[in-house]
Amino acid sequence: AVDEALVATAKAVTAAVAGRRGAEQTSCYHPDAILAFSQGANFATMLAAMAEHSDGAPPMLKAVVLFCGARPGWTRQLPDLFSERDKLRTPALVVAAEPDPVVHDGPRAMAALFDDATLLTHAEGHKPLPSADRAACEALVRAVTDFLVARCCCGHCSQTTSWSRA
Repeated sequence: AVDEALVATAKAVTAAVAGRRGAEQTSCYHPDAILAFSQGANFATMLAAMAEHSDGAPPMLKAVVLFCGARPGWTRQLPDLFSERDKLRTPALVVAAEPDPVVHDGPRAMAALFDDATLLTHAEGHKPLPSADRAACEALVRAVTDFLVARCCCGHCSQTTSWSRA
């Protein structure tokens, strides 16, 4: 089944990252955030949960941005990572399309998995960004950028991310 393949792949990626992190001894190796669309949003949510429940390898993500994720039925396959009383601590920006004929109310159900989730919407169906409404697209891109900048300056390095805006 697709859900079993997603779970197996998420576990394999987590193990590979943990092995490489240990081998390289690099404090800034891991990604700060993951941006993902549709089934990738499901995968990113599993990776965030695995990072939260691991022994530090890979470390917890600073944020996830999830575009049009499906209803998370796969959480039942990972009861050690997902429970109704213990929500994920990773900050999440969840984007839903209304209407979305592919995942329907999946993004709202996905947002409920997180303790700190912000839900934004656009009106152009199952796609990460609206394309017909330029102003709506720019507003969503600005919201995603602001969300990531606020959460993803590297705490392990002396560098910070700087963004210039016109």
